[in-house]
Amino acid sequence: MELPCPACRYDLRGLEDGACPECGSPFHTADLKPEVPGLAIERQSATMDSFAQRATLPFRIMVAPRRAFQHECRPTRILTTTPWSVLIWTIVWFALLVLVSIGVRYGLDRAAGMRWAVGSYWNPHLAVRFGSLAFAPLHLILTWAECAFVALVGMAISFRWLTPRQVVRLTIWLLPFALGAAIFAILCEAMYDHVVTRLIIGQLAEHLSGWAGRQVMRWSRDLSVRSFDIALGLLAGIAVGTLVKRRRWLIPPLAATALTFAFPILFGIQRQTWITVYDPIIEAIYGPPQFPSRLPLAIGPTFTVGITAPSLAGTWHLEYTTGDVSHTQQITIDANGSIAAVEQRKANSEQSIRFVADGQFHELKTPATAAGDVSRYRVLGSCERFDEHVTINLRFEYVIERTKDNVLHGMPVDSEEKLTGILADDNVTITGTSHYRLEAPGINFDPDHLDRDFVMRRTATATQPTTTATTRSTERYNQP
Repeated sequence: MELPCPACRYDLRGLEDGACPECGSPFHTADLKPEVPGLAIERQSATMDSFAQRATLPFRIMVAPRRAFQHECRPTRILTTTPWSVLIWTIVWFALLVLVSIGVRYGLDRAAGMRWAVGSYWNPHLAVRFGSLAFAPLHLILTWAECAFVALVGMAISFRWLTPRQVVRLTIWLLPFALGAAIFAILCEAMYDHVVTRLIIGQLAEHLSGWAGRQVMRWSRDLSVRSFDIALGLLAGIAVGTLVKRRRWLIPPLAATALTFAFPILFGIQRQTWITVYDPIIEAIYGPPQFPSRLPLAIGPTFTVGITAPSLAGTWHLEYTTGDVSHTQQITIDANGSIAAVEQRKANSEQSIRFVADGQFHELKTPATAAGDVSRYRVLGSCERFDEHVTINLRFEYVIERTKDNVLHGMPVDSEEKLTGILADDNVTITGTSHYRLEAPGINFDPDHLDRDFVMRRTATATQPTTTATTRSTERYNQP
């Protein structure tokens, strides 16, 4: 048997009273208790079990709130002890779930063919109430305030009043439900971005009017951004109802409803924090944002508008074979050889948008347009052919207008695509390379250009020539 030192557990067998040769602490041999072989291993195992229990306690509370608040978190323990271990481990797991949220968004976008820079996913504006590293400290503070609000709702409904210290302790015990709300928010955001908007809305768009489509998109988005608060209100409400016991069935729905309607307040706090705290810090480190006074595409088209190629008249189906192949285009060229219309369609979807290419601005109506927004577009183009060499230029000019505080704000977005290819001997197929560019003031698109291979096939014969008005408008645009 060993005679362990009380301080460092050094084996003191054969030594007389004095100081431990390892740590120097005094000892008396008569006071030392021999250690049974294997006891240290059992003690270490018990310590590891205790560590695992403390680390997973927030999740055990989250999964079974009623069971937890009836057994492990009994009222006498909740109201008389401050759970620092629960608080610390909840913060740790919350930070890890933020990283999971960023990884899920990045992974799903990459799988869908959207190539964004990794740094753009750290932007706080991508996470409304959860999922941003920059806003994680503020989200935890707001979550604690929401838990305190749920506790007050339970007290008001049950007429059971607690002291301020007991309320603070109760809110800490309620914080683990933020983990369940975070997991629910990750799932809802993934479902909205990669299922609702791409499948359901895409299928319903053809059967819904513009107003109905906007309402479906708005309600779906509202539920997605409020998912964290809804789940937190329900879970924390169940726990508080289990604690107070009186009229507990009424607390969860009222708490979730109240937090849902409080979303504008919470989002307003985040916005003010971004303006007053984060922006000054970022500008102090990196300086104010530097944007060119005038973007290259904003100056005007990089090609000569209105060049025609009558031999290319007809309807051409454009497919990309490399790079981003998430959509296809159908280009209609009239008998004069001018581009008359462009229709864009998502891959594996019946939803399509048709653009009139007459050089004039038209209103763009899509189900995804937010309420109150007005989008206008203009399409300019040219067609050139030299023997078998073909060049088609397309320029889309968008203007997104929004009225805010009785002031009309407009944001221009310009894109150009140059299709360069070889016309086959059958005059039906064109193969080549596409160069696409996208610009908007104040926005750094990543990527802002794409180089892809394409195949164009003529699917219909020539259409009617463009009208005289369209020809005049094109000529008028090219005048200096």
